[in-house]
Amino acid sequence: IQTADAERPRVWSDGTAKVTDVVPTFNGARFSVIGGYEPSKVFLNQRYAPGWQSSAGTVRPDPQTDGRMFVQVAAGQTGRFSFSFVPPGLTAGMVLLFVAVAVSALVWNRRWSPVAFERTAGTRQAAERTQFADRAERVTKNVVLWSMAGAVMARAFVGGPNQTTLIVIVIGSFAIARATSARWEHADGIVLASMYVAPAVFSRFWVHDGSVYSMYLAAGLLGAIWPRWSRRQWSLPTPWRVPLVGWALTAAVGWPIIAAREVDFHPELAGILDMPNSTLGISARGAIAIAADAAAMLMLGIVWLDWLFERYANDGPRFRRTIILPLIVSGCIASVVAAYQLFGDMTFLNPGWAEFHRASATMVDANAFGMSAVLCSCGCLALIEGRRRTWDRLMLGGFSLSLIGAWASGSRTALVAEMIALAFAAQSLLRSPVSGDHVPRRHGRRPLVLAITSVAAAVLLVAFRHTGPVLRLGWILPTASLESIAGFTKQMLWVRAGYGTAAVEMIRSNPWFGVGIGSFPLIVGDYPFSHLGGPLAPDNAQNWIRHNLAELGLIGSIGWILWTVVLLIALFRRSGAWRDRRATIVAGTFVGVVVVSQVGMPTQNLAVAITFWTFLFWHCSYRWPTAAPPGRGFSESWKWALMGVLLATFAAGTLRTSLTTLRPPMRARHAGWNYDYGFYLPERTADGEEYRWTKQNAVAVIPAASRAVKLIVWAVRADAHHPVMARVWHDEQLVIDTVLHDNRPVSADAVIDKNPQWLMIRTYLDRTLPESQPDLGLAVQWTFAGAPTHASTSVR
Repeated sequence: IQTADAERPRVWSDGTAKVTDVVPTFNGARFSVIGGYEPSKVFLNQRYAPGWQSSAGTVRPDPQTDGRMFVQVAAGQTGRFSFSFVPPGLTAGMVLLFVAVAVSALVWNRRWSPVAFERTAGTRQAAERTQFADRAERVTKNVVLWSMAGAVMARAFVGGPNQTTLIVIVIGSFAIARATSARWEHADGIVLASMYVAPAVFSRFWVHDGSVYSMYLAAGLLGAIWPRWSRRQWSLPTPWRVPLVGWALTAAVGWPIIAAREVDFHPELAGILDMPNSTLGISARGAIAIAADAAAMLMLGIVWLDWLFERYANDGPRFRRTIILPLIVSGCIASVVAAYQLFGDMTFLNPGWAEFHRASATMVDANAFGMSAVLCSCGCLALIEGRRRTWDRLMLGGFSLSLIGAWASGSRTALVAEMIALAFAAQSLLRSPVSGDHVPRRHGRRPLVLAITSVAAAVLLVAFRHTGPVLRLGWILPTASLESIAGFTKQMLWVRAGYGTAAVEMIRSNPWFGVGIGSFPLIVGDYPFSHLGGPLAPDNAQNWIRHNLAELGLIGSIGWILWTVVLLIALFRRSGAWRDRRATIVAGTFVGVVVVSQVGMPTQNLAVAITFWTFLFWHCSYRWPTAAPPGRGFSESWKWALMGVLLATFAAGTLRTSLTTLRPPMRARHAGWNYDYGFYLPERTADGEEYRWTKQNAVAVIPAASRAVKLIVWAVRADAHHPVMARVWHDEQLVIDTVLHDNRPVSADAVIDKNPQWLMIRTYLDRTLPESQPDLGLAVQWTFAGAPTHASTSVR
């Protein structure tokens, strides 16, 4: 074995345990241990290197034996064990090799002939057409595409211990979906069929992280649409196009700025990703993951809607067969699991939620599953044709299963959304269906049937008022007094357990550019509005509008505000679509989602968001059933130019706030939590006063013993021919800006004039001075007036 000690055996113990029967193997050694009366170390005669592992426990290096590796065995632990070496990344490499072989087999399999398809008119335009709107559509679509891909990869990069696995999931999902799509045009349906089931796979059987499935879903859908998706022109309807694209672009340009902000614009610093960036201790790694997830989800939703308009605008039956049916099947599978959890074993695939008697099915999150069940139940109703009895019975069965799933989830918002959606469904049944699928018939008994059904539903709600969402809803409903109703309204629509109040404060502090996409859960802990008296736990603003205004500000919200206005006008404008039973039922689903989004954020889950965008297109397809959606032409150039100006303003404003008030040190200073990097351990001068050496960039946010502080800096040596520039900031104010020609100290007095009473200093030296290892920057000393000497030693 390399780096072995000739005086030692291959495997030995330094304690009371006895090592016998040592057998060398091609990548290590096998051995037997007879446990002693106390814990012992079993050594392998080999210096430690990453990749070594042992069946007896965790392998560690021992600095006392020149880095020889060992495993700790417990007292009395006896058995046959082994040391083995597996090169780091071998598993990931084998998985990637398998993916490459599978993709190659799909691509070169001659039995699967390529499917011919036509791109939209925009992709066949002559190269000489160079109108501004043409270039704007092409550029914006590619910016959104690559920014979304970057967000997904950034999310994998900050995955910590799961980094390699996450990268494998992303690359593998995209590659397999893309290869499948190149040979089969229904690859998007395959990805959707796994959408509601994938969270359980990733959280319970593989990565043990329920949020990872969103990366699988994003990469899979992107790979499925990539070979057939026009990247030269948007296919969204003209009234929607510029607002929606502008909204997507705010995420595309916003998340990289937020990611740089959370590492304080110094990604080169070791350990910066694991530093706490909030009152609750969320690290920079976690903050970047949240921002990247939020941005990717928004961009993917708009890209998915564009794909639906491009591929299915003229083919409703194929859309229902390829897109809606896989969604319904996946939702029904999840509902079957929820029914088992409700009537059988609540702990099955349901840790964390079982103690609240709520079923999360295969989606890990009971709230997200409840809303997904609502959408699937109405999808089943909308697919009932009235002509094929077997098919209709299957859809009624799926509807019943989804109702059970929504109830089992215990979600109050799902219950409210279901009631709204069923009201729309009842309205559609009171009219004779007017659809191109079949001839209208009279149903004179429909009002009576609906009345009986409504009474039966009311009786069931009363009978089961002590279970499910009705019980949780009953906990918060007001009494009959005006005071109780007023308090309930304020709590539900404004305060929201402190999250609404925190969102209003964020909007007030950052009205134009917000706190950054995906940053609300991170920053909300800095606001002491919890009804429990402490910081607020990471969550959303409990209101979709308020949440987006807080994160994007008014400038960043112009796109979604304009789109919402245009959408509402289109929805409530009387048209033939409202006389179609399916269109009315589908409209009820997203009306229900919109209503409950005023007291929650159901579309913050990617599966719910994709289903919402899909149902929105489904309803719109009934408005344009036989023609392409309005807006196949190019939007006017002035709209794109205005959008570009607003986007540049948003990017500049977001960068400015990220460099100033929302920078992690400033957030720590305003909220009162420790934050520091770039400082070495304390040393003492000849007079016994404490100081610290810094790296080239250093920050410290510490509690101040008094409001008056004296800052002193000096360099490590005299160097008149090569002076160094030094700068020191207190809060956002530059207090020292000097050039150090020698080692004489430079001082400045500062006053902490804001609450809370914390000191925030930031230092910069234009180069470190490599007199000794480690390279040294500035020597920094701070002393609080009227405070004991040890008050200057509070950096962690």
